Amino acid sequence: MELDDVKGIGPSAAKKLRNAGIESIDDLIAVDLRSTHIEGLSSENVAQLRENAERLIQAQKGGDLTLVEGLGPSAAKKLNKHGVKSIEDLVALDLRRDDVEGLSTENLQKLKRNASYLIPDN
Repeated sequence: MELDDVKGIGPSAAKKLRNAGIESIDDLIAVDLRSTHIEGLSSENVAQLRENAERLIQAQKGGDLTLVEGLGPSAAKKLNKHGVKSIEDLVALDLRRDDVEGLSTENLQKLKRNASYLIPDN
């Protein structure tokens, strides 16, 4: 996986991270926010990118649905009842034909988009 597989890291942020010596997702996760300054990125932004990187790594190790940003235990339970058991299942959900009781189409679209960030090359 590359830095730009992480949600929120495009070409510009990747260049700024690399200029600061952060070459990989593992480097990003290991960064000490108290002692590292990355030109052009706020410490809050770097903290969010690091959190996104951690979620990505956990998802690759078979993490559950609650790794998806905005998806808590209640929504996970509703998705499980509908047969959605994994992040991959959520990304594959066809909103044109699948209706998940208790979750709006708009919410499902957001969750699918956030889930897609946890599956590189999707």
